[in-house]
Amino acid sequence: MYPEFVKEATGAVIAGANVSASAFAVENFTHSHLNASLLTMKSARRIEENAKERQEYSAQEYSQMRSDYISYSASSIISSVAALESNINEILFFKNIEGGLSVIEQSIHKESDALSRYKFDSSKSVLDQFEYKSSIMPKYQIIAFLLNGEFISQNKKIEDTEYLIDIRNALVHFRPEVEAELMGQYFELKRHAEIKKSKKNRFSYSPLFGEEYVSFRNSMIHAGSAEWAYNTAKDFIGFYNETIMSKWTK
Repeated sequence: MYPEFVKEATGAVIAGANVSASAFAVENFTHSHLNASLLTMKSARRIEENAKERQEYSAQEYSQMRSDYISYSASSIISSVAALESNINEILFFKNIEGGLSVIEQSIHKESDALSRYKFDSSKSVLDQFEYKSSIMPKYQIIAFLLNGEFISQNKKIEDTEYLIDIRNALVHFRPEVEAELMGQYFELKRHAEIKKSKKNRFSYSPLFGEEYVSFRNSMIHAGSAEWAYNTAKDFIGFYNETIMSKWTK
């Protein structure tokens, strides 16, 4: 069984798929991704708590603890974004079965200026192009436009979600940074520096590493950022399904 709040966050998708749900046995994987993000985040938190009680580590023990901590945290962040992508793909799948999106798309050609904002070609099937679009937020925006005739206005939930996706992309397409051993300094990538600069007050630094460790991995990948990532994905999915999809599920 999945936690109740995970069900609530994604329930609108299944609730809106009345026709398909009765005809097909379809697995909703958004639940699993969110649950994976939650479980790995909690594992990272437990390492933090244990580290506070334990005063000394051997070099080998510390190396293993640090590796586990970063691995759990990174996995949580990646899973949270996987939930975001799974959710929009499931929305597309169910609405396609019901025929809703296909009907709307027949009148989409006059909106070419709006669709070009997200680099969709209005002379071709917008839905068919989804398979080749790697960006997640444009998918949410295009579905919102197809269903309701307008994009979602920029708000904090969208800004946080876009920032979460940036962190996830930096992890999945990770490029190493270089530490100058004698100087105790890091030569970081420009992209990593830009992401760190945009962090604002979304989450604090890890108590295991502190602010003096300025590398992208140490400053951005920890239990605090993992918890923020999980909540950001869960909240955005709930917001989208309630404000956008509820208009089509009632």
